[in-house]
Amino acid sequence: MILRGWRTAGPIAAAAVALSACGPVGPPAIDFGDAAPAAAPLAATLPATVENWPDACAVLTDAEITAILPQATGLTRTPQTVQIVDESVRNIAQGGCQFAFDLPDLRESAGNTKITLTFSRVGEENAVAAYYADMKRFSGDPVAPAAWGATECTYGKIIESSVACYHRNFAFTVTGDSTVGGLDSPARFQIWRDEVTAEVVRTLVSRMG
Repeated sequence: MILRGWRTAGPIAAAAVALSACGPVGPPAIDFGDAAPAAAPLAATLPATVENWPDACAVLTDAEITAILPQATGLTRTPQTVQIVDESVRNIAQGGCQFAFDLPDLRESAGNTKITLTFSRVGEENAVAAYYADMKRFSGDPVAPAAWGATECTYGKIIESSVACYHRNFAFTVTGDSTVGGLDSPARFQIWRDEVTAEVVRTLVSRMG
């Protein structure tokens, strides 16, 4: 696993080093790792019903999350209900999940980092593709790099760490952010998108086959 710590570069970094002896201690750097998908496949049961909808809280394992964010501790999961899919499938209690955990910071704060995964549609591949195309038509969001591995993803124009993807039998969204000082940057959402959200997507689609 390659760790990619995000730090200020160039003259700003040099100035920070020069001032470190006499100035306040800065926030801990955040390390980023690479996707390390579990061996278990993520397969859809069709036709999708409330009962057999994927349990989002069970999909991402602790090991998969700490592969991406090695400093993560205190992981908790909170189910998020998917309210309406169609006339026959609605109020899916296990359809989404908020993963909350801690990253290092100057001040201790429980759950200072969150990732939310939601399975918004499960079905035949052509139906999932049509659903995604319809959502994309309304949002007009930019398309994410193909290297993420999904058939296609888009990311938010403002909150860039929020992405919507589809691949095979699944349409899903991944959002996330952290309040830690090590990510206190105007490019925070872009950093999170490229270093965390992209790796979550790679983790999921590699298990979708």
